Amino acid sequence: MLLARIGISPGVGRPKFKNVHHLRQRRAMRKLLCQVCRTPCGPDAVWMLSAQEYQNAEGPWPAPVLTAHPPLCPGCAAHSARLCPHLRDGHVLLRALRFKLAAVSGMLYEPGPGGLKAAEPATVEYGNPWTRWMRATQVHMRLEEYTVL
Repeated sequence: MLLARIGISPGVGRPKFKNVHHLRQRRAMRKLLCQVCRTPCGPDAVWMLSAQEYQNAEGPWPAPVLTAHPPLCPGCAAHSARLCPHLRDGHVLLRALRFKLAAVSGMLYEPGPGGLKAAEPATVEYGNPWTRWMRATQVHMRLEEYTVL
């Protein structure tokens, strides 16, 4: 898969909650860094989802949850809940006991007569042959076993 590129300017600007910085998101997910303060979360990592995201999980609780949101350290969780407009209508805090990187999302491409053309935004699981046709912007973590805090 091809990873989307983006410029980087640490400490510059204000958070744009709907416009995720692709490089920072992928790095935070892979290294389990807090999405707010960027420190390693370690075993205390928590994931915060909107109530709607949690309700849309793969099945009834405690179904696995697929999320593109990087973890938080416990100290930043309350701060994040206050600032993020995405969480204003309620949120759920999860501590995962078992989790793994599971998928990527971005633009799926398909071959056409003039070369490749953008087909549709998609989320594709690792191991799926369609990942070769993906321009990935985010990685997704599957929380397989977790406790609701």
